[in-house]
Amino acid sequence: MAVEYVIHKEQRLVLTIGRGRVTFDELLAHRRQLLRDPNFDRTFDQLNDYCDTTSTDISRDNVQVFASSSVFSPASRRAVVVLKPQFFGIARQFEAYHGERANVRVFYEWESALKWLELSEISSLFSAGRSQKTEDKGAE
Repeated sequence: MAVEYVIHKEQRLVLTIGRGRVTFDELLAHRRQLLRDPNFDRTFDQLNDYCDTTSTDISRDNVQVFASSSVFSPASRRAVVVLKPQFFGIARQFEAYHGERANVRVFYEWESALKWLELSEISSLFSAGRSQKTEDKGAE
């Protein structure tokens, strides 16, 4: 799956990572997984890393459908970090469709996203995410 996540309960943060081709169906599956995860709290913030995304099938209509409801609280801060202009445009549509119903911001660089989320650094978040995924796969 191109979309993975790690929940950091101590930081009250969901780290979502999209790699390679990210599809609308994968994003919907990600949402369903979060809702089933006993560690998920809808008041957590979210950091979305789509820097390694190479392509997508997400249309403007998909963005509108996805943004019409959220598993996160309106007070949750949700940062999206992308590197490519086409993904920035899609993410900005997502931000715009949420409007005032949600606290979503899109960034081209990590420093601004982390500052907005009031996080000082993320290396421990990413390394913990890799460790957890490795442990989860070993348990299967």
